[in-house]
Amino acid sequence: MKDVIGIRVIAALCLALLPCVASGQARATDKGTTTTNESGNARPLVLKLSCEVREVGLGDPITVIVQIMNASSEPVRLFGELKWGYGGGLTLNVHDVKGQVVQPEQYDDDMIVPSRIPLPDAYIVLPPDHIFGVVRPDLAKNLFGKPGHYRLSVRYWSPVAQSQARRTKFFGRESGPIDSNTIDVTVR
Repeated sequence: MKDVIGIRVIAALCLALLPCVASGQARATDKGTTTTNESGNARPLVLKLSCEVREVGLGDPITVIVQIMNASSEPVRLFGELKWGYGGGLTLNVHDVKGQVVQPEQYDDDMIVPSRIPLPDAYIVLPPDHIFGVVRPDLAKNLFGKPGHYRLSVRYWSPVAQSQARRTKFFGRESGPIDSNTIDVTVR
């Protein structure tokens, strides 16, 4: 079973990255969707959510892929771990067709280890037009609870403040959250 899920994860990641690599137009396409912060300035990062399937059985595995792309012309520094939960930087949001929040079977509660914050190898430099991401294999029943139509989105909010990171051009907690696109999933 783990081998099947592992193969699906690798296949989903390859499929998600293929359009960006093959087209050579990732920056031109995504740059138009760059978000702005509260003061109206362009944000350097774009958050993309994808899923290997759009229809799934309640007991079936489902894999979501989250990618952070640097849509600016300058390198951006990030904390080098993407974890699930408010303390980890990524939150998965599930809504039903009425727009109501769907409570998961279990809550994501990953968090970064505080002793990693001062370490130089805890950070990455994301050059322009590069992607940093994570793959999340799960079971549909853990995310949705029952059959129906759902809308998924993800929010990234750096788990590390700029003052803690002590790095130039660091996208820290003060930079605010980034919201992904939404995708529709039908659970049967």
